[in-house]
Amino acid sequence: MSLRLNPSEPTHTNREDASSSARVDQRVFPRIKSAKPIELFVGQNSYSGRTYDISQGGLSFIATGAIGIGDATIRISAAEQVFHGKILARHSSEEPGLSRFHFQFIRPLELTTLAGILGS
Repeated sequence: MSLRLNPSEPTHTNREDASSSARVDQRVFPRIKSAKPIELFVGQNSYSGRTYDISQGGLSFIATGAIGIGDATIRISAAEQVFHGKILARHSSEEPGLSRFHFQFIRPLELTTLAGILGS
């Protein structure tokens, strides 16, 4: 798989879900499965969790379901940087008491930054 930096248009990949209906993946950047510990900061509150997958444009993570949607910062334990962005959505997780969240970076990551996170 090759990663694209600043692609001109979204990728369109047909995938079959569990109910066998086709869906179109319209993400601009491909996601890579990766489980890394994170610290999430929303206002004065901090939470622990782990990434589920990551791309240049954002990541999804698993954490307690008490986190709200909106502006946040994330520190991925493997990286020395804090990433600013926004929590866009929350979904049920297969694990009791946890939810899966979607976080969008304010600016897409450089490929070298993403490679550093994944390599750590």
